Amino acid sequence: MLVLLTGHQGFIGRNLVPVLEAAGHEVERAPDFPSIRTPYDVVIHLGAISGVEACAKDPMGAFAANTMQTADLLEQVRLHSPKARFLFASSRAVEAVPLSWYGATKLACEAMLRGYREAFGLRTWALRIGSVYGPHSEQKTSAVAQFIRQAMAGSSLTIRGDGAQVRDFIYAPDVAQIIMSLLTLEIPGDPAVVRLIGPE
Repeated sequence: MLVLLTGHQGFIGRNLVPVLEAAGHEVERAPDFPSIRTPYDVVIHLGAISGVEACAKDPMGAFAANTMQTADLLEQVRLHSPKARFLFASSRAVEAVPLSWYGATKLACEAMLRGYREAFGLRTWALRIGSVYGPHSEQKTSAVAQFIRQAMAGSSLTIRGDGAQVRDFIYAPDVAQIIMSLLTLEIPGDPAVVRLIGPE
């Protein structure tokens, strides 16, 4: 299959590319705001500013990178590759109360995916991904990545809050395998949202 991938240099993307290529898929690594001029079998949209803190520091930059880039890509797929599957990396943050700005940008994208699915017949899926950990997480500020860095440095682990929080962790190579399976998998009921949140 011919796959267009945004965010290939990010945490999940760096885990996903070798899995796709090992399975024989042709992966075209897209820049930010790619121009689509050829049909693809699948478009995987991972590119974004991720994380609550990063988005809060630059709300309009996050809106442009997350929401506007997704809108632009959806429209290009509608015009030039309408039969492609469109897999979008959303986040469990869309379910949080209170809603963060990061979660809001992802929720807006999910609404656009639904609109393009129902109004134009695009084959869109929002992948609502939980807390991912694993290889290539060196730059991440998530709890597991931070714990690993602190443990390797012989430091005490920093726990925010009272320690009673519950998170849904999922291993990055597992996320990559699931995304690859969604290239061809027919999901019963054809849901608009697929939740990737660990053992639930």
